[in-house]
Amino acid sequence: MKNFLAKAIQKSYGHSRQIMYRSPVPFSFYSGKKMEFYFSTNRAINAKPKRKDRETKYKNTDPFQPPYTPGLYISDLPSNHLLLWNRYNIVDRHCLIISKNHHEHQEELLNQENLEISYRSLSLFNSVVYYNSGKNSCASQPHRHLHLVSLPLLSSQVLEETNQKLPTRSSVFYRSNLQFHPTIMKRSHFSSLRCSQPFTLKELPFLHSCCILPKKNVNSQTLNMAYRSLLSVFTNNLEKKKQVFDLDGDQTYIHGPDLSYHLFLTKSWMMLIPRSACSYKGIRVSPLSFFGAFFVKDKDHQQKIMDFNPEFILQKLTN
Repeated sequence: MKNFLAKAIQKSYGHSRQIMYRSPVPFSFYSGKKMEFYFSTNRAINAKPKRKDRETKYKNTDPFQPPYTPGLYISDLPSNHLLLWNRYNIVDRHCLIISKNHHEHQEELLNQENLEISYRSLSLFNSVVYYNSGKNSCASQPHRHLHLVSLPLLSSQVLEETNQKLPTRSSVFYRSNLQFHPTIMKRSHFSSLRCSQPFTLKELPFLHSCCILPKKNVNSQTLNMAYRSLLSVFTNNLEKKKQVFDLDGDQTYIHGPDLSYHLFLTKSWMMLIPRSACSYKGIRVSPLSFFGAFFVKDKDHQQKIMDFNPEFILQKLTN
């Protein structure tokens, strides 16, 4: 199954004409006190319809239900899921893991099947999965979907094709898979943390919670327990009303606009980042910005972000 999907991804990516991201574009670098950032302009940013326009266009339709836009369908997945290309790709190899159950809403908790198929999909290529839940998370569609994005976010191919040189200070970060990945793994190695036990990193300028996953025998129950433990920290941090989490099943859900967050999943760890707003002072921020990637429309857009300070913006959007 893994080899079949990998070949399907490679074949469809090379032939699809619907994918917006096809060529690298100029970018620049910025060093903050705690984080490293890069800014990239992309056609997909300008081509993507505004949220109100999308809501009007898809008011009576679901873009994640068949028939699919030609060129975007990759393959069916186990456990009642399928894999599509993201039409508005902002990084190389940006897929969507779609639940075939149209009753599964983006503001509900992920179930064990969602988590397990996402974890298994990480084996298709070096990647990270993230989930946007709640109106402040910038989720584009109400139909349950997760993002599968290739790593590193800034690939060596893009660097070569744009003839860009990495800042000396930041070269390690930009060549790594995800910012903070080494820090997370170091923290787990030199501490007595148990798997799925939530912790935070002082190196991050924004509110978050993360946990380490076992090196072996990761299953749906393991993932579900880690996910629920992060959610419990999240609700406690924001002093929300008490919620009950059923670790054994999918009967307990949390609804409402007060519970917006990003969930990031890798083979080694899971991280939850709450969102208090989708934008700051008119600046919309991608989930991947929390790992140093800002996708901008033009130089003016980039300058506005730099004037406010990227780290300050991320902090404000999680408070």
